[in-house]
Amino acid sequence: MARKTKKLNDYDEYDEYDEEYEGEYDDEEYDGEYDDEDYDDEYDDSRSRRNPLKGVVIALVILALLMGAIIGLLYMRLQSAEKRNEELTGSLNAARNEVNALLQERTATPEPVIATPEPVSTPEPTATPEPIVTPAPTPEPTPEPTATPEPLLKDAITDAMLNGVARPDEASWLEKPQPAEVIPFMYALHWGPGMGWTENMALRQGDKVEIVARQNGWVLLRIGGDKFGWGAGTLVTETAG
Repeated sequence: MARKTKKLNDYDEYDEYDEEYEGEYDDEEYDGEYDDEDYDDEYDDSRSRRNPLKGVVIALVILALLMGAIIGLLYMRLQSAEKRNEELTGSLNAARNEVNALLQERTATPEPVIATPEPVSTPEPTATPEPIVTPAPTPEPTPEPTATPEPLLKDAITDAMLNGVARPDEASWLEKPQPAEVIPFMYALHWGPGMGWTENMALRQGDKVEIVARQNGWVLLRIGGDKFGWGAGTLVTETAG
């Protein structure tokens, strides 16, 4: 019984301690001293002060990396250009040396070779024979060529050449063909000297023909060297041969 009473007394002391603790550390006072809004403002201020510096550092690091990459690329290109320049310089020097060697070979003057002439034996003079006079042949007179007379038109133009066109009288033939030209726009030629003969062809104004015979006011014409026909003599005009 006594032990149970003592235990209850201990609980009373604990309750008293608990009340005192609550008084000293009141929640409202604690909340006032450590308010969440004030803490957040201080944290935001400190973070805002640190963030710009961090961004600047990151930007500087990126810029340094870019500058390093650019410098490395430029260095590699510079080395490549120097190597190419050395190769070109070596090729140029080799070509220059070859040109100089060729020039030296061309400009080198060979030593003159002095040939010693061999002694020439002088032949003894021989007696010159007297010339024999040969008489010139007497030229025979060249006979003058005999001109071949041209055949008469009546003999040169055969019946086969006339090809059915009426042959003129022996006295109607000319000694040589007379050039002429057709006067009218249309000029009819016949198989014989007269309107009773049928037409065998037609000529146009200005056509060139040759008169080979004249008979009863009609003329026998040769056209193109192989065709013949009779036409009115007043419808053609003679031209210069």
